[in-house]
Amino acid sequence: GEMRIAVLGNGSMGSLFGSYLSLCNDVTLIGVISEQIADIQKNGTVIREKDGDRHFCPKAVMSGNFEGRADLVICFVKGYITELSLTQNRSIIGPDTYLLTFQNGAGHEEILRKFTDDRHIIIGTTQHNACVENGVVIHGGWGINSIGRPDGSTDGLEQVRDAFISAGFETVISDSVMKSIWKKLLTNTTVST
Repeated sequence: GEMRIAVLGNGSMGSLFGSYLSLCNDVTLIGVISEQIADIQKNGTVIREKDGDRHFCPKAVMSGNFEGRADLVICFVKGYITELSLTQNRSIIGPDTYLLTFQNGAGHEEILRKFTDDRHIIIGTTQHNACVENGVVIHGGWGINSIGRPDGSTDGLEQVRDAFISAGFETVISDSVMKSIWKKLLTNTTVST
């Protein structure tokens, strides 16, 4: 069924995921730059794929202005403002709301724990990448999303997985998502030094 999804951060990745998820769900992008939010409200979003531009109409509001509760909150803000962003939008997190982070790096679950219980924390990795040029989101790479909980439990995550799949994102539920994050982190560290 349709999910009510709030995407924290309307940058390249937030816009990419929010746009495609809005095809089958009630999606709102949440941002802090009023010109950008007004532009999405008026003109929607444009995702540039290899075969041309696609136009989407997700909702958009300024941080703190989302009405009611979300079924799923996806964090795509920069890591250092995660806590601020969740605090500003605390009212959208109900007892049944899932908090999902696709942010790079490790340790994000510690921040999410301040806002919900472990059962409602989902850690994701994605092979998709995107960048913004002149207000257009350029979808650079496709791949697989993997979602799971910090403790490795996987029950009850089917609805979230299916929302991504119906949006066109290949997505698997993983019992070892933390392992992949540490592996990615260690690989990146080794390469970049």
